[in-house]
Amino acid sequence: MIKEFLLQDWESELRFLLDSLENENGQQNNTAAGDDEMAQMAREKITAIYGEEGLEKDYSALVGAREVPVIPGTGTKTLTFDTAKELSKGIGCYIRSDKKSEQQFWPLVKRVTISLPKSPALLEGIVLVDLPGAGDVSKCRSDMWKECLSQCSSVWIVSEMNRALSEKEADEIFDTSLRTIAGGGECHNVTFICTKTDIINPREIKA
Repeated sequence: MIKEFLLQDWESELRFLLDSLENENGQQNNTAAGDDEMAQMAREKITAIYGEEGLEKDYSALVGAREVPVIPGTGTKTLTFDTAKELSKGIGCYIRSDKKSEQQFWPLVKRVTISLPKSPALLEGIVLVDLPGAGDVSKCRSDMWKECLSQCSSVWIVSEMNRALSEKEADEIFDTSLRTIAGGGECHNVTFICTKTDIINPREIKA
């Protein structure tokens, strides 16, 4: 497993996160739903790296903080696991909020690449890319998913059933996919996958 970190990109993202929190504090009564989600994400990322006290500090104090996780100077880190269980346990703090881990790296991670040994059960040459989505506040990761779409032969957009038709991130990914197809990109098909179908009342759908 190879992890690539944001390095210098984190400082610009940190400034954006702090601006999101400042805007929320100044417009508490006139905040749109999208702004609320952005502010919540900002709180989660800052807390993951700097702790709860990080929410009370300004940009200069956070940039100079020594408590942040140590990132290799090369910007990458390679780990090897013998079993899927070990991989699942070791990858948590790099891809999501993992309270069981002493340190949280996920806000600082640009990309995680997982390679498996050759196996007859796996199709050769198949690469699955789990993109962060259109709603990620990191410009680096936002640019990355758009670039990846132009290289994908198939795109799967996964969304909860009750939000599939209204989720703006899914619409943006769909529109971008169509533009790459029209522009001669590698994408040949786009598929919507709806989860949590058990929470939908069939009578409401028929109506």
